[in-house]
Amino acid sequence: SDDSVIASLEAELEKCSEHTEGVVITIDLALEVMNSVSTKYIYHMIKTLDGSAKNLIINWYYEEDDEDMEEEGSLFRNAFPNSKFNIISIDDIGNLVKQKTVRILAYKLKKYKL
Repeated sequence: SDDSVIASLEAELEKCSEHTEGVVITIDLALEVMNSVSTKYIYHMIKTLDGSAKNLIINWYYEEDDEDMEEEGSLFRNAFPNSKFNIISIDDIGNLVKQKTVRILAYKLKKYKL
């Protein structure tokens, strides 16, 4: 469940909390599809990181013709005004992931049934 993933994330952040001063945490998200459950999961993940990092950068990639995913990115950016939130249009998310041109924070949504 997403609760166990968030709990694991919180535990990892707690373990390294004294070593994160001045560290920049970057999250790269490139999703083709979202539903209400995955939206909730991503929100809680970002909220957890936003609360523990002084320097959080979120790169939200969306396919240039996907206005819904662009809007989702805008909603997340508005929810986390203290984070640097970049909304980036690209041609094809599938190619982005395959080419490994950026590091993707890739939680296997299917594994977590999101």
